[in-house]
Amino acid sequence: MFVGGLATDYCVKNTVLDARELDFKAVLLLDAIRGINTEPDDVARAIAKMANRGAEQATLTDFPDPREVPSADGPDDERLDEKPLSKVETKKKARMRPRGPYKRIRTERG
Repeated sequence: MFVGGLATDYCVKNTVLDARELDFKAVLLLDAIRGINTEPDDVARAIAKMANRGAEQATLTDFPDPREVPSADGPDDERLDEKPLSKVETKKKARMRPRGPYKRIRTERG
């Protein structure tokens, strides 16, 4: 489980500790957390507690570069903008119908 978010010393810490208690592998994303730090060193203590309970720590540099997504310009690719949608072509526009006296909302008289 990869964990990041706000309030490192509260929400993130509790999420990681709960995950470890349930035997999930937890990875604390150090680039993706921010603490409140109401008391000095709250964030540092929270990170240390998560590490002591077995959470791994990672930053963006620990992950390999994402592979390049191949372009969709191949000759066999179907393009949505070139292929019309049959339901859209056959669907008729809804008409606005005037409301008759049978459609009026009844009001209570007091």
